[in-house]
Amino acid sequence: MKQIGIIFVDNMKLVSVSLIKNEEDIIPYMIDHHAPYLDLMIILDNQSTDNTPQILQEKQKEHNNLIVAHDHTPDFDFITKMDSLIKSAANHHNADWIIPIDADEFIIPIRNLRDTFKVLNPTNGYKIMWQNHIPTVDDNKDEENPIKRITYHLSPHYEKFNKMVIPQGIAQNSTITMGGHSIKPEPRLQIFPYHVLAHYPIRTPKQIYSKVMKLKKAVEYDKTHGNHYHVKDMYKQFTTNGCPSDRELTELLYQYTNKP
Repeated sequence: MKQIGIIFVDNMKLVSVSLIKNEEDIIPYMIDHHAPYLDLMIILDNQSTDNTPQILQEKQKEHNNLIVAHDHTPDFDFITKMDSLIKSAANHHNADWIIPIDADEFIIPIRNLRDTFKVLNPTNGYKIMWQNHIPTVDDNKDEENPIKRITYHLSPHYEKFNKMVIPQGIAQNSTITMGGHSIKPEPRLQIFPYHVLAHYPIRTPKQIYSKVMKLKKAVEYDKTHGNHYHVKDMYKQFTTNGCPSDRELTELLYQYTNKP
């Protein structure tokens, strides 16, 4: 398969899977970043009410390796829906490696990604470390692309969480956990080398306020202690105090990434 001047000559199939909701400000950049280097991207949209569905439709015209599905159930049941996407990638799309990735996550560097996969052990699972990017008052507010605008980040060595990269054999016999931070039963795990997962969960006051207020209803079904902690806690804060200020975004980032 040929993508934007890049020819994949190996037989390895890399497939990303994503469950998204109301990500209009970042999803076009996420797709453009990854599509040229993956064989297939599968995105399930969980009833977005912003311009996300229209953006996905346009991006399908630009990238012939993008599959978009529309979720017909309102709840944001991450484990069930993401696990279904992973198994579909493994069983129906014959993915050698499955990369669960959110709309606000970017593998960096991206250009040599396939070379890295060539040296991985397909009997192991891999942990790719988060690199959380933090908005500051010094960011260029005129830059629409969050990836170019938000440049300050924490060191990935100090991050609490990682995301999983899963080979086909393990994907067929395991279940993803909340947030995609691990799988069960847990296989032999190694650190995914040479790359990190740049993470941009909080980008502007309007973005995080709108996301939390809309997502809160979708996660109410999940009564498991600790699940969706960041959404439920910030919902209480926003209900009391309203939309956060630019200066409060940094504190919210630490809160957002403290628990799944």
